[in-house]
Amino acid sequence: MSQDQCLRPFSSWPPRWLPGQEIRVTQGDFVTVTLKNELEEPISIHWHGYPVTSEADGVPGVTQEAVNPGETYTYRFSAEIPGTYWYHSHQESSKQVDKGLYGALIVEPQNAPKPDQDVTLLLDEWMEDQETSSHNTHGSSSQAMSEEEMMATMYNIYTVNGKSGSLIDPLTTKVGDTIRLRLINAGYRSHAIHIPGEFKIVSSDGQDITEPEVLNKQLVTVAPGERYDIEMTIKTNEDFTLDAHDNNLYNDQLVIPVKVTGSNGVTNKIPHENIPVFNFLQYGKQANTDLRMVSSFALEYTAILSSKMNRNEQQYTINDHVFKDLPALQVKTGDYVKLTLQNDDTVDHPIHIHGHFAQVIERNGEPVSGTIMKDTVLVKPGEKVVLVFKADNPGNWLIHCHELHHAAGGMVQKLMYTDYKSTYTPSSSEGNKPE
Repeated sequence: MSQDQCLRPFSSWPPRWLPGQEIRVTQGDFVTVTLKNELEEPISIHWHGYPVTSEADGVPGVTQEAVNPGETYTYRFSAEIPGTYWYHSHQESSKQVDKGLYGALIVEPQNAPKPDQDVTLLLDEWMEDQETSSHNTHGSSSQAMSEEEMMATMYNIYTVNGKSGSLIDPLTTKVGDTIRLRLINAGYRSHAIHIPGEFKIVSSDGQDITEPEVLNKQLVTVAPGERYDIEMTIKTNEDFTLDAHDNNLYNDQLVIPVKVTGSNGVTNKIPHENIPVFNFLQYGKQANTDLRMVSSFALEYTAILSSKMNRNEQQYTINDHVFKDLPALQVKTGDYVKLTLQNDDTVDHPIHIHGHFAQVIERNGEPVSGTIMKDTVLVKPGEKVVLVFKADNPGNWLIHCHELHHAAGGMVQKLMYTDYKSTYTPSSSEGNKPE
């Protein structure tokens, strides 16, 4: 079966619709998406988390030319791996994603039982004044205000599927219903979402978790670029909410009402104090194919994540270098890679690996008990996270921070296969801006 889509990006602000239309297909479908650029600037589409071929990865200057105004570009890939993913522009992404060029990509498994409801929740934050509070403001932060303080203040509108506060659409359900919640963070700030009652986290970044245990009344922190799939069965006849419980300033805008058919109209109130936070270190069981059993790696690489001022410009670095000065990591098909991410900075760095799923095997020296596969992993200040993955998708790829201002500031590195020959030759055009 073939799924054909045509995507037209927003040509004005505020956008006509937000987020972009959801692309929902079934495992085994062949997907054809034609991008038509009606903007006045170049764009592209990156399929975040989905291991498309390198040619379809949508990175200007690495896998394709940026799509100029008035042009079209067609992406083709086979949807063989089910899960929750998303798509967004990778051309000047700190600006273009910030203005809404994104949407969900859902690949449903074949021949699997379906829940009563399957709901996608795209989280994001916005600046009330898009023109004066720009990426350039971020890049020249003053000494008087830390980056975290500035970001927390500037991004003052929180949304779910493009709506905020009382405008957020309620979920309607009934006692006995099973619900799958697909949480996707398309923004730049982590959000800790409280899930009342019993639930399971069945998938992380689109990858199933083996034998997930039942959790009860916990916070699930979704970092920029991350996805978590949650399954729950409605057991209460009271209405309730899914809402944010963390240190973000505008959490009162991020409240998702859940209306239970036949309820007494009372909404169960949740205290904000002493709610445990989900920790994947001791969650799930080991899968049969477990990468921690690998004993020999063709590449072992430590990426020290940090930042510095260069004249008046804030730079975000890997091993003290920015993207243009970093040598590409080189592998060949079949190699095993051990990647250590060490955050020596004062802010979070959610690191995204294009084209591959990596297993998290250790955080701060503590081993991860289950098989947790990720394409985006949050590394907080002072933390060290160890990942392993197999080089099983030949191509030219990126590894970068998905706080996209940090990528724009230099926290990007290439991953290139030495046994891969690209059909794409980058032009000398300055129009390609992949960060």
